[in-house]
Amino acid sequence: ENINFEWPDVPFPLVEVLILNFSSSSYCLPPFLNCMENLKVLIIANHNIAAAVLNGLLPSGSLKSLRAVRLEKISLPISCTLMEPFNGVQKLSMILCKVDEVLEI
Repeated sequence: ENINFEWPDVPFPLVEVLILNFSSSSYCLPPFLNCMENLKVLIIANHNIAAAVLNGLLPSGSLKSLRAVRLEKISLPISCTLMEPFNGVQKLSMILCKVDEVLEI
């Protein structure tokens, strides 16, 4: 489990493909994702038995070059704000993901 894990603040402005492999029920996305201006492909793969909850979701408009996203065994709420960072994505693959409804009152 990496709930309290702190990622180093390392810029990767030229990276075009990022693969995050982990095995956990909860995962904190690295903050340097917001600085990857050339990122075209993002793969987030959970190898745990159960789906993982992602923490530190991306702010909208932070990944303008992103074209393809692949999520494996991730628990996601159905929310417009969740999908905002993926507005320009041409291909979204969700493998064995758990999708939950979010009730807004």
